[in-house]
Amino acid sequence: RGLQLAIEISRLEKLLARNVQVVASSATVSSPSAVWQFFRPQHEFTLANQPRHREIRSQIRIGYDHADLIKLLERLPTDIPLKILIFGDTKRECDAIALKLQETESISSDIFSHHASLSPEMRLTVEKNFSEKPNAICVATSTLELGIDIGDINLIILWGKARNWQSFMQRIGRGNRRSKFVEVICILPNDLSNSFSELFGFQSLLNQVEQAEFPAQEPFELFGVVCQQICVTVSTKEAGFLPLKFFAE
Repeated sequence: RGLQLAIEISRLEKLLARNVQVVASSATVSSPSAVWQFFRPQHEFTLANQPRHREIRSQIRIGYDHADLIKLLERLPTDIPLKILIFGDTKRECDAIALKLQETESISSDIFSHHASLSPEMRLTVEKNFSEKPNAICVATSTLELGIDIGDINLIILWGKARNWQSFMQRIGRGNRRSKFVEVICILPNDLSNSFSELFGFQSLLNQVEQAEFPAQEPFELFGVVCQQICVTVSTKEAGFLPLKFFAE
């Protein structure tokens, strides 16, 4: 998507016959200047780097099922407002966890589910309600990794390991934004509990984020999207192209 955006900005400037102002921000870019040179190689830029380190208070739980998750939530304090964000990898798993929590009488919090299969209107409703409720639990896929305003989160629970350090950092970064630490519980479900790679993967992600050791990846190997841009350009020009069968004949 980043390269698509870069090309679209370039096309927009050609249509307007002038430069446009571009402001970008990210929490998971190891070399902002390299990325900016890629997006805007012919333009000067001002870089504002404000590193912020927060303590990660983490636990790793192994061999959990939905019943174990409920027992964990039941042990949390009930005398203070708690907002919990649970991340799962699939919409099916998110819906299953949310349904199980809704059916549990001991869980008094409002329960929400958030994923890409919901309509945009429904996702906005979930985000608004979750943000406004003092005691609430939302089970989400990567749709809530990004900077959507859902209020301050007291606890992040990861149901299964994130696919990479960027996703992991985005997920845990959603929690305790107004404090100097973040509370994270990393859970290996029972179907993954015998996998040492999953366990070590969780630990390595935690160590990587705590030590701020992020690999610098040069964003210069993505030019396959140029074909998509060409197709978009051609398809928006009526009668501006010949059908393939013409060349076949």
